[in-house]
Amino acid sequence: MANVLLPILPGTLPEGSCFTNDQDRLVAFAAAMQAVLSGMAFYNYGSTKPSVANQAYPWLNTNDGRWYSFSGNWRSPNNYSSFDRRWFSGTLTDLLTYDGGNSTFGPMWVEDTDARGRTTMSPGDIPGSDPLKTLAQGESYGAGSHKLTEAEGGVGVHTHGFGKYLSGAVGLSSPGGNFTVPTYSGAVVQGISVGAGPDTTVNLFTLPSGTGATGVTPVAFSTVPPVIGYYLIKPSGRLYFVVP
Repeated sequence: MANVLLPILPGTLPEGSCFTNDQDRLVAFAAAMQAVLSGMAFYNYGSTKPSVANQAYPWLNTNDGRWYSFSGNWRSPNNYSSFDRRWFSGTLTDLLTYDGGNSTFGPMWVEDTDARGRTTMSPGDIPGSDPLKTLAQGESYGAGSHKLTEAEGGVGVHTHGFGKYLSGAVGLSSPGGNFTVPTYSGAVVQGISVGAGPDTTVNLFTLPSGTGATGVTPVAFSTVPPVIGYYLIKPSGRLYFVVP
């Protein structure tokens, strides 16, 4: 264990001091000297603000476990960085008095509005993404819903050919044969010949509306996984915890 050295400050003896024995001399010398502790030898401790007479000494506030010093008011420096973020499950009203925030000196934390409606993910390659996506630091990516395009397998506006093989077989019973695409008349598909000859025509089905073939309008679907609504918060920029 290291030794703690206490400086001894000499005092002043009255002029003309005379001692009849060594004990009186020792008592006078001891009374005139002072031992000094380095730094603050005394401090305040408790849950209430120290009195004016004790404002020269630091205060260990048992309400929050922080050390405070007096400089116009009792304050304690924080070590928060502008890069710090926390999830907060309370309301924005609760945030005003969270972690030392108060109406006199303002909040200690505020909402990070860049994160509204988003969750967080570490930057880097997103596993299983196709095509591969590398998320950059601070990048906003993704959407809450998506409409599939035709190239992605969605059902957009498109046409289908209907007809028969020239050999007379209806459908695809003879793979590799010629396939004749019929014509459209209004909203009715025509031109498939069956039965006794090329002039025997039947209507196969009626299209939903309009002239010619129409498709189905793509509908967006949600891409949001199960989430929970918490606020992402960041330091407000206050440098001190302050007891009002």
